[in-house]
Amino acid sequence: MKSLFRDAIALALLLVLFCIGKDNLPWISVLIVCIIWLYRNRDCSVIAVATLMAVICIPRWSSAMPQCTQAEVISVSASSATLQNGRQRFTVYTDEMLIPDQIYSFDACFEPVQSSSHFFTSSYSDYLKQQGVYWKLTSQKLTLQKKKTTVRSILYEKILETDDDSRTIYLRTLLNITEKDIPYSWLDLYGFSFSGIILVTDGLLKYMADQKKRTIIRIVLELFLYTAFACPLIILLHLCKDVLQLTSLDRYGRCGWSLIIPLLVSPYAYCSMAYIITAVYRICSVCMDRHTVWPYVLTLCANASIYGKSYPLLNLLYRRIMVLSGLIWYINIICLFAGIPLYMPLYDGIQLIISGLQKCCLIGSIKGAGFFFFAVFLLTFRHHTYFDRIVLVTYVIFTLTGLFHPFMELSFINVGQGDAILVRAPFAMADILIDTGKPSAFQTVDTFLSAKGITKLDAMIITHPDDDHAGNMEAIIQKYHPKQIITEHVSSFTVGPFVFYDLNTISDENENRSSIMNWFTFNGMKVMLCGDGDETSEETIVRTYGSLDVDLLKVGHHGSSTSSSDLFLDALRPETAVISAGNPSLYHHPSQITVQRLLSRHIPYVNTYEKGDITIVAIWKWNILMTSDGMISILSNKDID
Repeated sequence: MKSLFRDAIALALLLVLFCIGKDNLPWISVLIVCIIWLYRNRDCSVIAVATLMAVICIPRWSSAMPQCTQAEVISVSASSATLQNGRQRFTVYTDEMLIPDQIYSFDACFEPVQSSSHFFTSSYSDYLKQQGVYWKLTSQKLTLQKKKTTVRSILYEKILETDDDSRTIYLRTLLNITEKDIPYSWLDLYGFSFSGIILVTDGLLKYMADQKKRTIIRIVLELFLYTAFACPLIILLHLCKDVLQLTSLDRYGRCGWSLIIPLLVSPYAYCSMAYIITAVYRICSVCMDRHTVWPYVLTLCANASIYGKSYPLLNLLYRRIMVLSGLIWYINIICLFAGIPLYMPLYDGIQLIISGLQKCCLIGSIKGAGFFFFAVFLLTFRHHTYFDRIVLVTYVIFTLTGLFHPFMELSFINVGQGDAILVRAPFAMADILIDTGKPSAFQTVDTFLSAKGITKLDAMIITHPDDDHAGNMEAIIQKYHPKQIITEHVSSFTVGPFVFYDLNTISDENENRSSIMNWFTFNGMKVMLCGDGDETSEETIVRTYGSLDVDLLKVGHHGSSTSSSDLFLDALRPETAVISAGNPSLYHHPSQITVQRLLSRHIPYVNTYEKGDITIVAIWKWNILMTSDGMISILSNKDID
């Protein structure tokens, strides 16, 4: 059993691997972890490892629909709050500022939290489910039922007595609550300011106490912060580390178990940047030369690339920023209770510096087909003396040149009810965005473009001016400066290797009927994008062009029954169809009539609402369709046997 402590870091990494796979591949994840552990340690400790995995699988929260009419507020954000009653948690979206730790009553009207899948954006609903939140409260009337006196409620009510500018700063620095329309970083989101409180306190204790006394004082402070501020993960990580400092474990055992215990408390801790950043820092500190920062920097870059789609240089300074935030926390506590006015120019200056640093970043995600070449390249240098620096430099080069996404790609971005389609030439020689989704989907589109390393568009096509197609037109123009903007019918135009043919000639007061309907070839595959064209548009195309060979059809008007007529489908004979639609219970798309028309002709279809982002990657003569929910398929091409 000594191997549980000797190989604690390896055990922590294996348990993270298990946590990642336990939802979709539980038994395979168990088997992989047990085999690897047995290979490393041929003893009965595998039983203890299996027990730890069983503990992780115990449900912390109930997924059954709540039956309660009152609950306690456990967290508050700018536009929502999370409430808890027993083992049930749920969220409510409200502009009313609820008081933390208080009990509210309400009308019991619940709806399930819906998930939406994306390649480069973690679903907020998935994040809620990881916190045990499976339902949302639709009742907008919440009444304070029972008032409790807690540290957070005292701070909150005291903050509400201040002026507007001071309140904004106090909420952000003391309670990690950011008001609407105010940008924030992951340092705010994951409560790293609590780390700052501990670091500042420990820095002061260096001059007053020895190591053991400092550790005990830190533990007391961490227990207070953990209970007073609703058990933040970052504090749990500090608490585990300091408690283990008092044991006889060596540094490897302390490091490993300080990462294992939080997983036992919260199995989804591995998803949090608080856990990831802390784990990387500790493992690098223990396993690497203390003077070698490259592995640490590289892992930070990779994690930021996966979770944030860009890596601000600000993140390299996060430890110093934590100390600064800790100092600000103490200063603001004193100012709040002593009635001393805040010195606003100081906070404006700090925010200006941080905003400037956040703009200096590497844009692009490593989650692309080019990662294979990145890995192969690095394998050739795995025994090099400066391997860690080679990895970092190669990562920067791949990010700056877009080599993580080197292939021709056609992507249907999951923007809910609406269209946003990205067409890319190999090695980013041309980037074309067709439609932009509705205004509420801007963050989704912006994230997708940034993750691909795109800073400028070669062309933007707006099929028609409906809000769900052109809702972000001005915002995209302002940020991505497209060289060409097509908003009216043009018989054909060329962008890079692509020639787009607008087959619809109708231009009247009916915006849907007048949609731009593009036909083009993509790596030998004939593609038809129908915008919101209706049966009249389709009939005009068939009458003009007769039979059209189409391999991939983007179904018109999100699968509405007024599009995808029998005449049109028989003329095109598509091999595959894509539907870009939102929640069917709200928009009634796709229509069952359209679905039956596709199925009766044996035309398989994928829907962004069901499958999330849909991307087709062209590798040699193959066109590989991938969806963000994990589906992979090779598309057929009529010109290829």
